[in-house]
Amino acid sequence: MFTIQIYFFLNLFLVFLALMFFIFKKMEYKGRILKYFFIILVTISLLEFFLNLDIYIPSEVSKPLNSSLFISLIQVFLFSSLGLFIYSLFIRDQDVIELECPSLFRSHLGKIEIGKVMKKTRKKHKFFLTINDLVRYMFVL
Repeated sequence: MFTIQIYFFLNLFLVFLALMFFIFKKMEYKGRILKYFFIILVTISLLEFFLNLDIYIPSEVSKPLNSSLFISLIQVFLFSSLGLFIYSLFIRDQDVIELECPSLFRSHLGKIEIGKVMKKTRKKHKFFLTINDLVRYMFVL
């Protein structure tokens, strides 16, 4: 029963990590360490399940019903955390807009600094707009 309790807490912790990873992805944080930690713990959990298969899947009907329900609940935790984690991997950043990169000369024509021109994850140079361009491109969300 001791291994079942450890397995229960491990899978409960996996659900917590999957929720944290989901929240990080929604808030547009990277969470790389959390992702690798989750993968390692899922691997450990699956290895522990397959190595102690005789405990988790009863071969006899004589096992108590509460033990079988507890083991089923543990498996629901494992597969729900896996499902949430896989769903979280496919969440895209919705605030990033891909535009064509202006040249250094064209980006310095204005007087109002808007932001920086980026190439992949690197900042290249500052971007300026004139007041006329700013008025033309303003919009209300």
